[in-house]
Amino acid sequence: MAYGSPVCEAYYGPIKILLERDGKRVTFSVEVNSYAKVVEQLCAFFVEVLECNCQSSYPPLHDSYTPYLQFLQELTYSNKRGISVAVAHDVVLQKGDRLVNVQEYAQREPEWITSGDTRLAATVDRRDLEHWMIGVHGGHSQSKRKGARWAHLCELAERLGWSFAAFDLRDEDGDSEPHLDATITQSRVDLDLVIQTLVPEDGKVVLWGHSRGAFVSFAWAATRQFRKVAVRKVVACILVAPAWGNYARFLTRIAEVGVNEASFREMGEVSYLRRGKPQTRTWDDMEDTRQWDRLESLLATSFTTPTLVIHSRNDEVIPYELSEKFGDLDIWADVRITPRGDHQFKGHEEWLISETEVFLRHENVI
Repeated sequence: MAYGSPVCEAYYGPIKILLERDGKRVTFSVEVNSYAKVVEQLCAFFVEVLECNCQSSYPPLHDSYTPYLQFLQELTYSNKRGISVAVAHDVVLQKGDRLVNVQEYAQREPEWITSGDTRLAATVDRRDLEHWMIGVHGGHSQSKRKGARWAHLCELAERLGWSFAAFDLRDEDGDSEPHLDATITQSRVDLDLVIQTLVPEDGKVVLWGHSRGAFVSFAWAATRQFRKVAVRKVVACILVAPAWGNYARFLTRIAEVGVNEASFREMGEVSYLRRGKPQTRTWDDMEDTRQWDRLESLLATSFTTPTLVIHSRNDEVIPYELSEKFGDLDIWADVRITPRGDHQFKGHEEWLISETEVFLRHENVI
């Protein structure tokens, strides 16, 4: 059944979309923190994809900076072209003739990025080769490049005509397998290999990292800016629940078993529990982490790349106050502390990508 002549009424709260034709109606809702641009884009979607008229009305803008989009109902309907569109919690609605499914994305065969003995599994979509969105996962991530957030980021890149890549970092033994505790420097080398392999010298990159991957993204971009590297320019960083203060947080963990930094150095190693699992670290193991903790403040104060930091107040792994501290150091960063989600932001992937898109538009990156 084809529907047309929709009426779109928007207000602070849900947007209600009514598709009506010959007395037959289909209605669904989208929750929005009343932001006019979203309403306009949504109306444009109906005009472009459904080939029909759409009207909207909304009150003055709410002081919330960005929209929150979450599809609230599962619904199937058909437009004039006869294209079936399903909206569900794990499916991204897209301007086009197909849907991007998270499970389908996760099952894609990897492309291997290699250099010497290094072999990294990557999911790569090539479009405009001069514009790339690159995702970097966190430590101890079971899904790694296959996670829902990367499926949504891939969809955003596709919609914008950008190329996309997400890849699996090596573990400490050099394997692209479930991530253990490779050094930050090693992970930074992995990211460098991916970018050097995929992105041309005059290319532009948006880095999107979560947790440890967010810190690795920052470390890669900030050190290159500090050294004034001009090629493969990072035009924006999106840092979600970034793992600031890795060594300082490690000292907090070992303090729980009665070990301070001085005794750790004297003993040479320490055993403790991390997320319920036994861990052992030597003093030499932590040297790379110590070095990056020392560099963190220096790099933050000199970092001028447009940066969006999103951190949940409910983060059970990395205190959100560390992102607030980063915002005090990096005056160019847009730091947003949110009550939504926790460290993983599971179930909030669409919202994260919505925040990403509006930020990139605000910074004239896209």
